[in-house]
Amino acid sequence: MLVETSFERVLCVMASAVVKTDVASFLNRHSAGVSEVRPDFWCVTDVAAVSYPQEAHLALAKVEETSFWFRHRNKIVTSAVNRFSNGKAFFEIGGGNGYVSLGLKQAGCDAVVVEPGSEGANVASRRGLTVINAALSADLFVAGSLPAIGLFDVIEHIDDDKKFLRECWDALEPGGFIYVTVPASQGLWSTDDEYAGHYRRYSRKSLSQLLETTGFDTKQVSGFFLLLVPPLFLLRTLPSKFGQRKVTSVDQAVTHHKEGLVSRLIGSLSGFEIGAISNGYSLPAGTSLIAIARKPQSK
Repeated sequence: MLVETSFERVLCVMASAVVKTDVASFLNRHSAGVSEVRPDFWCVTDVAAVSYPQEAHLALAKVEETSFWFRHRNKIVTSAVNRFSNGKAFFEIGGGNGYVSLGLKQAGCDAVVVEPGSEGANVASRRGLTVINAALSADLFVAGSLPAIGLFDVIEHIDDDKKFLRECWDALEPGGFIYVTVPASQGLWSTDDEYAGHYRRYSRKSLSQLLETTGFDTKQVSGFFLLLVPPLFLLRTLPSKFGQRKVTSVDQAVTHHKEGLVSRLIGSLSGFEIGAISNGYSLPAGTSLIAIARKPQSK
């Protein structure tokens, strides 16, 4: 039986589009483990550590809005969400600076950022987003309460990705959708992955199997950033393999996000991916993958 005075019930109410001021009032009265820092920003007492360089949040915040990579990923994600979960509340788990949620909000989606890192959570808050500074855990949400979940370049940072996806499955409502982006192909591994705190890169097959093993019905798995495969392999993978590239700072890690002639050219040529993926076609390769899956109505 669910108890009305739990933090989990409050977040379930949020997903049901109850007025946010009522949620804040409820949290202040009944949630000892959660503190309201400011309007639309809550945090839990203990936040688990994440395999991610926290100093990267602020560096990425400076380049996200001008980076062709982030713009293109947002367009891919937004087209997928509009196709399957249009109009539903959306919880971006591990949302970082909230750049994807900001794009979804601008597209009319009521997105909430759930981010364990304080730096990222604060950036997302300054962008005008609703933020919960917390890591996903079994007791954070009422089971079966969230209409839609997004994991955008998140699960590669988690050692036990199967356990994590099972927790997402538990939190998602029956019939709800989950959207996942990950770095593609272990053959593209480089020291950039090591610096970023990645445990692995994924193939279309391994990502599909992971989702299906944790109970989801996979609707689509597609590559994107197809045109980036050759330059990434030549400029990152090979130099890393032969000891000629070692990423040790955030400046090195975000260099490829800076706008330039090559990035503008690749960005302009990648529009076909948005049309293909939004129409249900799956591209065979890319430096990233997107997967859309659904929790069955009953299990």
